Amino acid sequence: MPFGGCWRKDSFFEFRESELLFLDCRRVGGFFVFSRMDMPKGPENQFSKFRLWLPPIGVMATIVYASSVGGRPSGPDVVGFDKLAHLLVFGLLGTLLFRCLRIGFMEHRRWLVAMVGVVAFGLVDESLQFFNPARSFDPWDWLADLSGALLAIYLYRNWGWYRKILETRLWGRLAK
Repeated sequence: MPFGGCWRKDSFFEFRESELLFLDCRRVGGFFVFSRMDMPKGPENQFSKFRLWLPPIGVMATIVYASSVGGRPSGPDVVGFDKLAHLLVFGLLGTLLFRCLRIGFMEHRRWLVAMVGVVAFGLVDESLQFFNPARSFDPWDWLADLSGALLAIYLYRNWGWYRKILETRLWGRLAK
């Protein structure tokens, strides 16, 4: 049983309810022209969406692990090194979340959703450190998290060189 029909150039075609159908609509002259776009179906498309979320999940898991381990994090005894580490790590997390949200989000809202995610995760991370006797809650760390995410998302959106660095396929280059 036909679900509907569209004009494609000068021929009419029908599509059925059981078909997964994506339509591309263009205005030609005074008429709207609908054309069918075949999108990949099946588990390979779902796997690629899941694969896109692996880097931010990995960074979040690493942050949670580092926060829950007893003792102070090791690093150089430089004033502000802790804040710089927060800035860089949460900047990376913000960029990764921003990249994951590219499917289905409009550009002007993606950065806000990514920022809210990083800020919420940073607050949860700092709150968990409060309950760890070897760590402490520091609002300046949370501010460094927020600043790093904001800076990194801004750079990714507006500076092509930063986006180009992150979009480079490492495995293809290492294999050559």
